[in-house]
Amino acid sequence: SRRLPQSPWVIEGERKGDGSVEEDITTPVAKYFGASEVRFHAEGREDIDVRMLGPGRPFVLEVKNARHLSIKLAEVQSAVNAAGDRVEISELRECQAKDMACLQRDAENHRKRYLAVCWSEKCLSRKDVEQLNQRGPFEVQQKTPVRVLHRRALATRPRTVYALKMEVINQHYFKLQVCAQ
Repeated sequence: SRRLPQSPWVIEGERKGDGSVEEDITTPVAKYFGASEVRFHAEGREDIDVRMLGPGRPFVLEVKNARHLSIKLAEVQSAVNAAGDRVEISELRECQAKDMACLQRDAENHRKRYLAVCWSEKCLSRKDVEQLNQRGPFEVQQKTPVRVLHRRALATRPRTVYALKMEVINQHYFKLQVCAQ
């Protein structure tokens, strides 16, 4: 969905969007465990306007002050999946503290794939396609995006673009696949 962010969006005190992946998972989990709080830690983030493709992202749930401890994780997974139709989880299992460190490390090194439809003022040639597709790994300097300034410091961070693949749709439009850090 392009209407469901991974975590609640509150910008300058105003709620954006209707719910989040985090809330759709933690609310039924808290109820099931009788917990005072459930914290959601995920590998990376999805913004409200980004559609997640594939099997999803790994996450860790930190359940605080649970009153019900003899829980079957398959039942917890079923409870989350039955709570609504926006989120589905799979392969729920117990984890150790070291798993949290791995999740954070992997988020930084994970290769992400993006697909965009782009427009070029210039008519595209076969040479343009070949040149772009041959661009190997290179580094870019990414400034903190405006959409995340409410939760992250303004900075310039190095990011690696591993590969680009361009597919021409017509003289001005093309699909661009990007594999990046």
